Amino acid sequence: MKIVYTLYWAVFMYLFNFGSSLAQSSPSCEDLLEKYAQKPPLLDFVRCEEDRASPQLVIRMVYQVPGKDAQKVEDFLVKHYGMRALRWACCGWESGQTGSLQSSPLQDKYDGAAISITMYGSGEKEDAEGKAYLVFDKEQVDYFTVVVEVIDA
Repeated sequence: MKIVYTLYWAVFMYLFNFGSSLAQSSPSCEDLLEKYAQKPPLLDFVRCEEDRASPQLVIRMVYQVPGKDAQKVEDFLVKHYGMRALRWACCGWESGQTGSLQSSPLQDKYDGAAISITMYGSGEKEDAEGKAYLVFDKEQVDYFTVVVEVIDA
């Protein structure tokens, strides 16, 4: 019984006192892309989500850009963060390969943080009668979503 208690206590202490640097000093839920990195013009911050249940995901920031401006944001993310250019897949546009922040103040502040960046947009629309159809022109997509995730690597 003493061994079980000791093991339980060791796991408890590790999880609550000696966890990763990100767990101890998690970033505040705000527009971290604007605060710690280069944020593309025309990209609107929508929300920030903290995922306390995930052992690795710390924060997810969600952004949007209208389809008419998506190419400029896509080009910026490809150039600055190495995200793969958007490709058509099934019913919409997606980057597939994530971009990342290399050497950013956010990574300096939270040692071991991996920051991934993805972009996608649905090509599905409905006409006046409710019949679904696809648009293949990015400018006709209502909006694209950009997701930035801070991950405790």
